[in-house]
Amino acid sequence: MRIDWSVLVLLAAELTFAVLFLRALGGYLLRRDSLQGNVTLVFLPCTVFFGVDITRRLAGGTLPMWVGIATTTVLLAQPYLTVRLAARLRAVPQILDRLVLMAYIGLAFPLLMTARPLTSGGLTAMTLGFSLSEVVAAALLWGKARTRAGANQARLTIAAAATLTFGVMIVFVALGALHGPQLTAVSRVLALLSGLGYLVAFMPSRWLRRMFSTSAAWHVTERLLRADAQSPAEVWQTYAEIMREQTGAEAVAVLMPRPDGQLAQTAYAGPPLPELTQVDAADITALVRAGRPARLREGTPALVAHYGDHLGDDYVTVLAMPVPPDVDGAVLLFNRHRTLFHDDDLRLLAALGGQAGILAERQAVADAQRRLTTELSASVDALTAANQAKSAFLANMSHELRTPLNAIIGFSDLMRVEEPEGDRRRVPAEWVDHIHTSGRHLLGLINDILDLAKIEAGRLDLSPAPLRVDTAITELLTGLAPLFTTKNLTVHTDLPEVTALADRVRFRQIVENLLSNAIKFTEPGGSVTVAAKKRGEQVYVAVADTGVGISESDQPRVFEEFQQVGDPERQRAGTGLGLALTKRLVEAHDGEITLESEIGVGSVFTISLPADTVLPASHPATRAPATGRS
Repeated sequence: MRIDWSVLVLLAAELTFAVLFLRALGGYLLRRDSLQGNVTLVFLPCTVFFGVDITRRLAGGTLPMWVGIATTTVLLAQPYLTVRLAARLRAVPQILDRLVLMAYIGLAFPLLMTARPLTSGGLTAMTLGFSLSEVVAAALLWGKARTRAGANQARLTIAAAATLTFGVMIVFVALGALHGPQLTAVSRVLALLSGLGYLVAFMPSRWLRRMFSTSAAWHVTERLLRADAQSPAEVWQTYAEIMREQTGAEAVAVLMPRPDGQLAQTAYAGPPLPELTQVDAADITALVRAGRPARLREGTPALVAHYGDHLGDDYVTVLAMPVPPDVDGAVLLFNRHRTLFHDDDLRLLAALGGQAGILAERQAVADAQRRLTTELSASVDALTAANQAKSAFLANMSHELRTPLNAIIGFSDLMRVEEPEGDRRRVPAEWVDHIHTSGRHLLGLINDILDLAKIEAGRLDLSPAPLRVDTAITELLTGLAPLFTTKNLTVHTDLPEVTALADRVRFRQIVENLLSNAIKFTEPGGSVTVAAKKRGEQVYVAVADTGVGISESDQPRVFEEFQQVGDPERQRAGTGLGLALTKRLVEAHDGEITLESEIGVGSVFTISLPADTVLPASHPATRAPATGRS
């Protein structure tokens, strides 16, 4: 007995479409999912068409004419039903939907009214209209496939190819009716290929699903390992972007538990979100752990406000994301349209978030190590600087203290060798002046050290009271007049009547330090300017000189203890405590000191103190970050 292979191929195609329809119908009846209902309707016309063909064979080759007409009318609806399915998966222009519907009506109505058998022209027109509609449906599915990745992309592409193949199959059916059985055999092979394509796309076997998932997992793992992420936040952001690309979702949110156990957004990839809206952690945690919402509008108003205004009435897929060893995170996928397939690889992709978690943890450890290394390096630098400062302090202080002490001892020795006259000795007045000056110098050094120690210990007592700034500065200038005269310095003043709230003794100490500094670093023939003004609730005092100036690189060290900046050969004698002490005294008054300087032009030190209408909240002598010249 000769086997007709074309008949066996046709039977296989018919059986394939029957299986597709029954599986789709069973899924719809089980879950009552409207999208599954659309899939069932896509396979219904093909199943009816092939079912009638089997019935015709069993009945001996003839059926009533109306059966054929009804079967063909149903079959012509298949392209429009495919377009309706595509509209559930992506945005389809309404005009395109209407054109395909009109094409179906334009083909079905004449089919019902035309006499039988159909003329070759009528058959050609019907075949051409059907095939063009199938091309449109296939193009819509393929366009959706281009926006997806992984298994979804592969399955949508195969579904588009199967739809196009079915349209070509109908063309060969018509050609076989007109030109011979060989073309009919080709149409049967195409029917089987179309059915197998739909079977792979909509109902792949377990090994195919595993292959799709493995491919997606490999891609995600490779991207994660190659990502140039420098922090845990960057690792999670990379994972969110990969998930969005692999799943084709409109947006992806990665949620991780906070210390209190509530889930909070760790990374987000998608359209920009409003900056001011916040999702309550307790609400989103309850929704996620309950596996909801399936749609965004089923969530809380805060969730809608946070995501919905930008993403529309989205479909939300909630995926558990276990992160070793015992952290349970979650991934939210937002899609404007339903996904066609049950994404078998989604759970695997979410599970791969555990790898991202491990990488993030390793990155956090690396960050901690880098911070520790940086802190240790900074500590070593600080200890080195402190050791150098200590050495510089000892060297400076030994010199500064030795100079007045040697003068006192030297002049005292001279006084001792003078011939006594009774219980008295005749000594030159100049010697007494030198001893007095050296003693005052020594006392000033010791007082500076003690004042700085008090401030460091937070035990400096201030007695703020209304103080006429212009009067206090004028008195200081009078006392320092011999120093200005000795160096031939010109003094300019701009001192309107202003009153500050300050400790009188400490204010004089602050201004005297600034003036002494200006005198010390201004060359003979230069000038010093002192100005005061009130602005708002602050009083400003500025001391400007035409001295050597301070480079920009040295200015951060000006107010540090035991520091002298600039050219070592041009540095003046001093301990490096003057400006450091001045800065801390100003800050103890709730004020601020600033510096503007340029090499070869001069320097301007400006202090701000509260006006007499403002009482300082406190007077702590706290240590502040330094900046300096002495």
